[in-house]
Amino acid sequence: YSLGPTDPKKEVKCCEGLLLKDPLNAFRDDCEAGEGFGTVCIACGDSMCDSTYESTCNCPEDCE
Repeated sequence: YSLGPTDPKKEVKCCEGLLLKDPLNAFRDDCEAGEGFGTVCIACGDSMCDSTYESTCNCPEDCE
């Protein structure tokens, strides 16, 4: 897992095998994304829900 920069002018690249997503705390209860939380590179799609960074909002395939 890797936290991306919060500066929107900087390009964000994830390491191989990781996907760029909004972090878990960026979502409201209705899964609408908020603003100002930056990004996170997560291993979404690995069949394991990492509750630190993944949720049904940003990685439903892992977090049912």
